[in-house]
Amino acid sequence: MGGWFRKEISRSDDLKGLKMRIGGFAGTIVAKLGLVPQQLAAGDIYPALEKGTLDACEWVGPYDDEKLGFYKVAKYYYYPGWWEGCGQAHNIINLAKWNELPKNYQSAILTASGDAWEWVLGRYDYNNPAALNGCCRKACNCARSAGCHGSVL
Repeated sequence: MGGWFRKEISRSDDLKGLKMRIGGFAGTIVAKLGLVPQQLAAGDIYPALEKGTLDACEWVGPYDDEKLGFYKVAKYYYYPGWWEGCGQAHNIINLAKWNELPKNYQSAILTASGDAWEWVLGRYDYNNPAALNGCCRKACNCARSAGCHGSVL
């Protein structure tokens, strides 16, 4: 996900100078947009947002973010988190180019995509089978209640 922000972001200039908890290479990427990356541990993010020493944060996703209570102190939640590569729920491939691929390449892509999605589902379902469904439902409800209309950074 793109993260939790204390103020509404409606254009790229709104990002300039904001202090955002974001880790590693992603911090390098968003710094080019004018954000000031901050490295904080999970337990330090909420107090920093609450006090205003952080303007925004990016952590894991709706389920984990909700456990840390970010929605209580940062009203705006944006997506996607385009700066981090991860397993995807879908792939978009030009059909003509797909058809040109050797069958073993097609098979490798299908297998890797399925494995990645299985890992994502397993992360939420292993300890709590209802977590993924609840996470998605809460994220949608949260976005709707905040007046989100597909907000994208």
